[in-house]
Amino acid sequence: MKRYIIAAAIAIASISASAQKVTMLIYGKDTVEIKTGTDITQAIMSLNEKRFKKELARQQYIQDSIDEVIANAPSLYYRSQFFDEKGRLKSAREIERNPDSLFLTAKAPAYESLMSYTDINYQVFDSINKLRIESSIEESDMTFDPEAEFDFVDESIFGLSKEKSLPLLVKEIYKNCDCQCYRYIAENILGVEKIKKALLDPKTKSFNIAVLQDKKGIYVYVTCIKKSRFFSIEKPYAIFIED
Repeated sequence: MKRYIIAAAIAIASISASAQKVTMLIYGKDTVEIKTGTDITQAIMSLNEKRFKKELARQQYIQDSIDEVIANAPSLYYRSQFFDEKGRLKSAREIERNPDSLFLTAKAPAYESLMSYTDINYQVFDSINKLRIESSIEESDMTFDPEAEFDFVDESIFGLSKEKSLPLLVKEIYKNCDCQCYRYIAENILGVEKIKKALLDPKTKSFNIAVLQDKKGIYVYVTCIKKSRFFSIEKPYAIFIED
């Protein structure tokens, strides 16, 4: 603080040795306007606050850029093999974020690309939930569980990977669908009578959905969750919409 006061004093002296009113103060690389009756220390503190907010905004911009890169980075879903302590060959499901070419060559010399529509999953959930409320279904309002949803999406991707017998390089699409295509997905789900019946069943307390797409079409996975006092029952369904 003493250093700031000395710098301020030098700046004041450079303006006018006999001046009683200071209009401008040179402080570092910035010029501060000093109004009549304003304390110099307060002016400097105000400038420091502006500098802090500017730096905070810069750091937030950097973080947002990093988050965008991470959000757009694909993930490889694959199976690895290993020997357990008894020498038996085992396999494990693995997810590698943003794998480089060397990793892909080693772990997935052949793979398929896939898109996973994270926000559309929620939009479809919300759309069907509103339909339940409009239909006056008893205990109609369902609660969206993000953790269960992410787990279900992973399970669906691994299931599709097994079906294709190939690792999948998956890009998650986080932006909300402004083109109303989630309605198209919801209509296809509700167009299957057994799924519609399960979703509109008062005993169904929640459901999870995974919307995935490859070059052939759209894969929609749904699981309806019915909960009783002691346990819950999950009923899985799958729909393929040819592109």
